[in-house]
Amino acid sequence: MSSSPKGSKTKIGSYQGVMVSFSITIGTLFITITREVGSISGMEAYIAVPAAYLIMTILLVPVFLFSSRFPGKRIGEYSQIILGGFFGKLLSLALMAVMMAVAALVLRNTAEFWGAALMPETPVWFFLVTLLILVIYTLMNGFEVYARVCQVLFMIVIGSLLFLVIASLVKVDLENLLPVFYRGWEPLLRGCLRVAGIAAQYAVFSAVICGHLRDARTIAATGLKGWLIAGLLLSLIMLAVQGVFGPQQMAKFVSPPLELAKIIEIGGVARGLEALLVSSWIIAAFLQITAYFYTTAIIMTDVFPRISFPTSLLIVSAP
Repeated sequence: MSSSPKGSKTKIGSYQGVMVSFSITIGTLFITITREVGSISGMEAYIAVPAAYLIMTILLVPVFLFSSRFPGKRIGEYSQIILGGFFGKLLSLALMAVMMAVAALVLRNTAEFWGAALMPETPVWFFLVTLLILVIYTLMNGFEVYARVCQVLFMIVIGSLLFLVIASLVKVDLENLLPVFYRGWEPLLRGCLRVAGIAAQYAVFSAVICGHLRDARTIAATGLKGWLIAGLLLSLIMLAVQGVFGPQQMAKFVSPPLELAKIIEIGGVARGLEALLVSSWIIAAFLQITAYFYTTAIIMTDVFPRISFPTSLLIVSAP
């Protein structure tokens, strides 16, 4: 996204689109999914995550196909074509409010985690301001810059998480994964509902970045790749965490993957993986926060064309 007053669109390729989508589909979910779905679904948690991602795929396909009918346009633009100026803007403002609320929550949680994990005596406001400056600086340089940052940094995030999964295989206990469905289907369904909220956020973000893809024919494929690859990765993390700790112990942790990293050891060489995971989590959180702020700011620009993108970004970044 260019920072020009009219919000001209920067075009990105399909691969970049997938990497950008990871900011929502992966982001900090490897922390929240393992904790929340683990406490909700219990023994069925490692089944609930992949099942939910597959079910939500069916529901997301129409969203992607619908967006492809308006090539080069974002949801803030084509909603006004479909619903008319007033109701289209009303829908856009509602979506903007939701994404802004989630952005504020992730920003606060990241600042608190960063401080608690690395610099406990530093006030939270320092991390809040630091993150906001990084987000604003990145987006002011254009959406293409953000896409390139995602290309590089998400390879680090994904690599560290895959390493964590592979390194934990020797500690997996099958008794922590069985038996399943002895409480019926309710735990599984409740876990799926938690993932549905993530799918809704991803649908909104996808309806924004679809306007940046060079080839509108790749919108559905790009969106599905970003969703399914993330689903596979998060399913592996869920399986590893539950396989090592079991559902009851897992539900007690604030950050199950972080606890897993603390006990991993390979030949006495790979210790202290929690530092690696903390760094990856902060990187992923920064990219996730940036995605939410971009979505909120660009929808504001589409609803109020007289407001430039830099101005809208500063507005949504204000306390």
